[in-house]
Amino acid sequence: MSRYGDRFLAETYAKDEPVGAGLSSEVIADTHEYGLWIPERLFHRIQNLARAYELHLLPALEPDGKNQLTHSQAETLVDELNFIGDLISDELLAGYIGRLIELAEKCTRSARQVLLVIEGP
Repeated sequence: MSRYGDRFLAETYAKDEPVGAGLSSEVIADTHEYGLWIPERLFHRIQNLARAYELHLLPALEPDGKNQLTHSQAETLVDELNFIGDLISDELLAGYIGRLIELAEKCTRSARQVLLVIEGP
């Protein structure tokens, strides 16, 4: 393994505080039960890539707070995540990006008024 090879291993982030993501229709109020948990440092990596390419939504998300994204914001998130996903060769990060895209797309396809909730520790 190279000097920085641990950056690509899930166990490196096992003790990180998680950032949760889920649909408002599936999250039980105040229980913090989310369908997706992203290690905080990996979420920051996604945001830092978005900043580097001057994207708008991802850098504006508050990683330590509660973000509630509307249908149109979820569409923007999908676009930004797809852009970042096309740039990287980090399979671990790509897996989290892919699952976050799935949630955001589920939000955009919902006939009901649901929000995509992203909440930090």
